[in-house]
Amino acid sequence: MGINSETLNCLFLSQTLSTLLIYYESLLRTSLLFFLEEEQGITKEMTLGPLLNKIAETTPSIGKRLKEIVDKELRNVISHGNFWFEQDGLHYARNSYLEENIVIKHRQLRKKIGRVGIVAIALIRTLGDRIEKGYFKI
Repeated sequence: MGINSETLNCLFLSQTLSTLLIYYESLLRTSLLFFLEEEQGITKEMTLGPLLNKIAETTPSIGKRLKEIVDKELRNVISHGNFWFEQDGLHYARNSYLEENIVIKHRQLRKKIGRVGIVAIALIRTLGDRIEKGYFKI
């Protein structure tokens, strides 16, 4: 018994993907706070895809950047557990019949996580600064 290398690898990958999901959700929730305008169709109940589309409609330059950063397909696959790891990287299929197998190499996955993390943390810090300055009435 005890911890072996396979267990450590699984724990590391699990933590890595959990961190990626936290970053994606931080982008979603923080974006909602900045762009929440029910009269323009942006509501608290929105899922990621419709939110990104509405942000792109209301603020095209920011919406375009967010769409480039957020890989909706990857986010959905990870949040629903429809993926697996092999030696060459993270594998997932675009549908429940496991057709169109997609592979994201480990290096590509690390880059995606780093990029999303930087943006999520920057948004959260910006939000914190705005709260301290009284931007939001709490």
